[in-house]
Amino acid sequence: MSYPLRVVHDLRPALPWTIYSLPIKIEHGPDSGACEHRFAVKWDEDNDERIHAAVLDVYFRRPETLLNLYAVGERKGSLTIWAAVFPVADQKAWAAASRIPAILDDWPVSPINLNSEIARTGGLQNLDPVDWDKVHRKFPPEHDELNWLIRLFNLGPTGPRLPW
Repeated sequence: MSYPLRVVHDLRPALPWTIYSLPIKIEHGPDSGACEHRFAVKWDEDNDERIHAAVLDVYFRRPETLLNLYAVGERKGSLTIWAAVFPVADQKAWAAASRIPAILDDWPVSPINLNSEIARTGGLQNLDPVDWDKVHRKFPPEHDELNWLIRLFNLGPTGPRLPW
């Protein structure tokens, strides 16, 4: 089996972010087949690469979880997930990935989802997934660096489906 995680852009040392892509198999619709899914990793000061183990654990355990993913980060032994939605099955996949053996520690998971920012700002009343690109800011203002990266690199479920 090959290592599926690809680096698209490493923005360090200017910004604490790296843009990655993974192949996601889509079964039905116009984008069926293996498509590239882009997301970001936010690094803390120690650049703990065990975050790769968590992402790959989720990828092999429940790949559809990554379809909602915009970014993942680790800070002081805590795993932060920026996602469009965070259903129970996705929460369970991230919780399992944040424990032994993938991480070798137990990292608590802190979800940040897109819907909370839309509700906070009184955004689109009936937001369908096809309308996500109409929202200027995906996450609260304290995450504007990520909001900028989402637009620049087509991160998360909003970007075009590129062939793998």
